[in-house]
Amino acid sequence: MPGSGGSFLNVDGDGVEVETLKPAEDGRGYILRLLETSGRPHATQISSGLLKIERARQTNAVEDDQSEIPVGKDGVQIALPANGIVTVRMLLTPRSART
Repeated sequence: MPGSGGSFLNVDGDGVEVETLKPAEDGRGYILRLLETSGRPHATQISSGLLKIERARQTNAVEDDQSEIPVGKDGVQIALPANGIVTVRMLLTPRSART
């Protein structure tokens, strides 16, 4: 069977590093930690060719939900403070071959 193409996780833009992608401690989704490295505040777009982002919430460092992040057809846009770390809880599901 031919495989379907797609990226596991896309992080658009310069000045951002993925520090962590792991299952949430409480089992509710996955935790993504991003580090802003350019020294200036900006936003980055997170998307996936293989997984659909159903829901996203900004959390604190101990994974307590703080605020909802809108999910669009192209993923989520995350605001990054200069030299800051942002933690996001994401609920992910596999994309069907037709998506």
